[in-house]
Amino acid sequence: TRPQQLRPWAPLLLLFQRELAIGLAPWVQRLAAAIGGRAGSPNPHTGDPDGYDGVVGRGPYERLLPTEWLFADAAPDEFNRRAATGEHHFYRLATREPSATRRCLVLFDAGPSQLGTPRIAHLAALVVFATRCEAAKAELFWGTLQAGPAAVQQGFTKQRAQTLLEGRSPLDGTQEQLAAFLADPALRTDDLWLVGSPASPGAPKVNR
Repeated sequence: TRPQQLRPWAPLLLLFQRELAIGLAPWVQRLAAAIGGRAGSPNPHTGDPDGYDGVVGRGPYERLLPTEWLFADAAPDEFNRRAATGEHHFYRLATREPSATRRCLVLFDAGPSQLGTPRIAHLAALVVFATRCEAAKAELFWGTLQAGPAAVQQGFTKQRAQTLLEGRSPLDGTQEQLAAFLADPALRTDDLWLVGSPASPGAPKVNR
């Protein structure tokens, strides 16, 4: 793996010891390709209008700069030439982001089927989801099925990654445990993921 290929995840990988970061790198790349970007990631200048925040080379003529309109009176031919060649400048409309919070919830099955190698994949997945949420300006919440909604963590730090690895359980995750997360209004989101085995519980709205 070349260093430049890991650039999106480098800030988080560098929190770990070098050997661990190198070992996680191939997992992170593979999981990032499988998970993909967050659906509904914000696009600039698509929210509600909120004044102006710059100048652009294209736009409606009601936002044409006053200095451009001077040509219309003083030099109509120059005004028309600039219009034909795309040289006019317009105010860029500023926008506000929607007030609704963007949230991603990731649940990990910490049962006995996930011991060993799968736990490495859990850690790599947490890196991927944290980077994905940062790019989408979304909040990351995560937890283990067995610990329940009360133990949900927010964001990514080295200490929280350690909490994930230490969150083992001798019991398999259950449908009732998943239902508890789905019923919690504080965790409601349209971007919900479960990381586990094929035997882990699921629901129609849960990505796996």
